[in-house]
Amino acid sequence: MNNLINRNTEAVTMTSLEIAELVDVIESGVASKSLAYEHGMKCVAYACELVGSCNYSDVENLDREQAKIELEKIYEARTFLKVIESMFVHYPTVILTMRNLEKTIALAEAFLIPIFMLRRKVAKRSNKNVFTYFVRHPKTKLIKIGKTIDVESRIKSLECGSGG
Repeated sequence: MNNLINRNTEAVTMTSLEIAELVDVIESGVASKSLAYEHGMKCVAYACELVGSCNYSDVENLDREQAKIELEKIYEARTFLKVIESMFVHYPTVILTMRNLEKTIALAEAFLIPIFMLRRKVAKRSNKNVFTYFVRHPKTKLIKIGKTIDVESRIKSLECGSGG
């Protein structure tokens, strides 16, 4: 919460005691609506900053570890909203705003996980041809579709059951 308050353009500095008092006043419902909404919207803005700080422009060049870092920012924003939401239980507009943002972030996260995490960077960087294969199991008739740079060894691993 200290970071949140310091993000204000006026760079307000509050002590831990002042922050605790502010939290108590908001949680108890005795804070004015304007005070609660002001700090509630700062929480919403902070979550938006976290999501907005992700590197969306270079998705194709992110490796798996970089993608995890970007997804962690999104997860952190959702977690922050879930944790801080209970503080504003007496201020339904703030709660509704936080929940709607949380849902939006969850949808964005669900959309971005496959884009960030399922990219096959190893094959792309190796300067070898990447092949898409279709293999049908002779007994079950199930079809396996995948990509590999070495088709022969991939088929062998599928035949012996080690390749999934």
